[in-house]
Amino acid sequence: EPIAGVSLEQFAAISKGVAAYNYDQSKLVEVAASKGVDASSWGQASQGWNDRIKANPAVAQRFNVLYRAA
Repeated sequence: EPIAGVSLEQFAAISKGVAAYNYDQSKLVEVAASKGVDASSWGQASQGWNDRIKANPAVAQRFNVLYRAA
């Protein structure tokens, strides 16, 4: 179930996208925008997905698969 319109697949792709910026977390909003996600939605999605990943091992495992594939 997406959070603020952001799927887990999108969350993984955006999270991986900061690798191009030496993992500079301040670039996350810029990377999100380049993938069609506004700053407000990214803020909600980032918090929500991080909470789900911490609370649910199956979600964490799926995120890791998607992140490595991105």
